[in-house]
Amino acid sequence: MDVPVTLSVATAAFLFPSEEWLTPVLISNSVVGFVYMIAEEESLRNPGTKAFGRRWPIPSRSVGMLVNVITHVVVPLLLLRRGGGGGGGKRKAWKTVVLEVAGLCLVDLDNVYPTRRSILPYAVAHVILVLLLLHPA
Repeated sequence: MDVPVTLSVATAAFLFPSEEWLTPVLISNSVVGFVYMIAEEESLRNPGTKAFGRRWPIPSRSVGMLVNVITHVVVPLLLLRRGGGGGGGKRKAWKTVVLEVAGLCLVDLDNVYPTRRSILPYAVAHVILVLLLLHPA
């Protein structure tokens, strides 16, 4: 499937604002996605990300930074604020883990996320951050 994880997670958080179990994946995606877009700027310009059956190259560094800030900072903050942190409900860790595993298995990571070397470090960082966010305070 060539749909960016950011779009899938943001859509789920928008549709289900009171579902607290989405929060760790939304935060992890924001942090790792932001770092990925900075580190892989060259790969995102050429060949570009593949989504919805077509390549989408980032035309310039400034456009890339604008897209990065909107998709990995502004939108997630608005979604977290809108959801209110799940209204104090109990986080369901199994749902978060299922979503994380499904995302890693269903998204064609190598195709959607071009890199100079490997997408693996970003995927591992995403999983580790989700697991850390699941740990009770």
